[in-house]
Amino acid sequence: QLTVPAGLTGIVAIAAGYGHNLALKSDGTVVAWGYNEYGQSTVPGGLTGVVAIAAGYYHSLALRSDGTVVAWGSNGNGESTVPIGLTGVAALAAGTWHSLALRSDGTVVAWGNNDYGQSTIPTGLNGVIGIADGGVTSMALVADAPALVVHASGDQVLLSWPLWAQNFALQATTNLTDKNSWVTLTNLPITLNSQRTVTDGIPFPAKFYRLKKQ
Repeated sequence: QLTVPAGLTGIVAIAAGYGHNLALKSDGTVVAWGYNEYGQSTVPGGLTGVVAIAAGYYHSLALRSDGTVVAWGSNGNGESTVPIGLTGVAALAAGTWHSLALRSDGTVVAWGNNDYGQSTIPTGLNGVIGIADGGVTSMALVADAPALVVHASGDQVLLSWPLWAQNFALQATTNLTDKNSWVTLTNLPITLNSQRTVTDGIPFPAKFYRLKKQ
């Protein structure tokens, strides 16, 4: 596992399992080497369009650009059995015998061994922006507030934020130093990629926006 394949170049990400290694190339293909008793170093034929990788104890994961996951290697605990219909994945993590997927809506999916509850997602967990695996533990980084993207053009404003932020109110102000100056914009409904004319009476474009938990 310490002998890197000759001529391996164009690498953009790497992952290490118990005795095997993965490398993601800039062309979206994966190279694996090392211990292979369970097929964890045998990359599935035709695997392309990969944007992220993760390595568990004896299994390997790959995230494709279409948001789907491919897994191979050990499957004694179901760690390589990707849940049916799993799509919209944005990130992966691999534990000893379980796997995690972070979806673009801020929710987490887990599968595989659950002897310590590592594959039982806590009720109400959302707004997740990062995941990690600690062998037989699972971790999630949760944002205090969702990311708000604002693009202004003339008297139009394009606002977008994650789908999971449905319980947040959109607010605006022209004075960041006055914490009491924030005004809730009721004319801008919370939907993904919504574009509306700003008609709330606050001068435009001297305006700041935030999402506040309701």
